[in-house]
Amino acid sequence: MTLSTPFHPIRFISVCCLSMLAIALSAHAQDRELSGKDGFGVVVTSAPKSTPSLLGESEDRRIWTAGGEYQRRLLSARNLRWSYRAGVMPLFEESDPTVLAVKDFFGTTSLTPYRPITASGAPVAYLLGLGPVLPVYGPRQRTFGFAATPIGMRLNLLNRLRVQPTLAIDAGFVYSSRDVPIDYSSRFNFTVSMGPGLEILNRTHSSVRFEYLYSHMSNGGLGINNPAVDSMALRISVDHYRH
Repeated sequence: MTLSTPFHPIRFISVCCLSMLAIALSAHAQDRELSGKDGFGVVVTSAPKSTPSLLGESEDRRIWTAGGEYQRRLLSARNLRWSYRAGVMPLFEESDPTVLAVKDFFGTTSLTPYRPITASGAPVAYLLGLGPVLPVYGPRQRTFGFAATPIGMRLNLLNRLRVQPTLAIDAGFVYSSRDVPIDYSSRFNFTVSMGPGLEILNRTHSSVRFEYLYSHMSNGGLGINNPAVDSMALRISVDHYRH
């Protein structure tokens, strides 16, 4: 297994923002705006693979969530809408790589299964003159939990176009059925997500939104271990707005 290419979040977000701005400007500039102050919707998030980057150490974690969100419009102008956002995700799953054994010059030795921080396939040790000790991976372990993001903001630009660039940031927590991402970390973790997106208006009271977010999960020192998880996540929302 090869190591991942280093991730450059500032460069990535800059390219995304410029691309989304170009898409929005190409849309027909119809004079439309979401008519309601309050928005309710369903939201699904998928982060298919974590990589060590800004703050996180854990590798090859897969996370997905599903639930609902609420938005409240705080400010609306010709080219800008600023909203408060909160989300509740009763469906949360993280799957982790699992080491079942080690293989060396003498053969394979079974271990009590454990979830490693890194999952690159690199040797876990070297035997002097006899070569490396390699991990043997087994089926991934799945952990379920509950997540919420009670603190969030979203900025919509070009507020009267059918396709609107967005920028979101939110903070919250996860409580899981066991410690994640490894043993002796914590069942309770803090989360922060931020990134650009596109909101597409179906009618004046509903929309579909696609966002690509940098997501960070950490227990903040609550556990013995804290190998935080950094990943890029796709979040899809379908919202209905009312007065």
